Amino acid sequence: MGKQMALVLAATVAVSATVCSSGSSSTATTTVAPAETAGASGAYVAGTYTGEDSGFGGTVSVTITTDGSSITDVEAVGNDETETIGGAALADLAQQILDAQSAEIDGVSGATITSGAVKEAAQAAIEAAKSGEDTAASAEGGEITYTAGTYTGTGSGYNGDVVLDVTFGDDAITDIQVNTSGETAHVSDIAYDIMFADAIEANGSGIDSVSGATFTSRAIKEAFRVL
Repeated sequence: MGKQMALVLAATVAVSATVCSSGSSSTATTTVAPAETAGASGAYVAGTYTGEDSGFGGTVSVTITTDGSSITDVEAVGNDETETIGGAALADLAQQILDAQSAEIDGVSGATITSGAVKEAAQAAIEAAKSGEDTAASAEGGEITYTAGTYTGTGSGYNGDVVLDVTFGDDAITDIQVNTSGETAHVSDIAYDIMFADAIEANGSGIDSVSGATFTSRAIKEAFRVL
């Protein structure tokens, strides 16, 4: 289930030059350049993979190059990010990913939205590199199946962890409930009803964020990604 959901989210899947950017709308997509062949062992299938997420000013993309066991190169691009803040952070963020060999990085202070977008885009690229598949094409053209049951995912919201219980049938998301949330009532948590309905309709997390609830929206997507 975790593997299948990660592939779906990587195919459909993501904070600003300021710490609070309530007007940002974020969507996530992944474009993968598949490797030539799948290795019999190793963490990755050698190749070049690209993930995308929405930053402060527009789309942020992260392209990673891998051999069979490591990330060998990282490039982060965000032409619409604020040049002196988010834009200036991109090279540092790419180096952090390369050094960490992971999307779990500290980010750059003062470029919170851009840092978050780079992390989400990098995670999508890394998930694609693990499978060596064109996950975007698979999600659009192939039948999605799940292991039926209720699963719990956690994302980091504005006021702490957002924990969701997501119920799956054999081929669809059937219900989403908030397990735990400290988000501000009638402000950030307005995202729940909107995004839950969109996720059920889309049968995945390739959905728009809610304007005015940027951090909560990102937490919802993160919770889906770790299911």
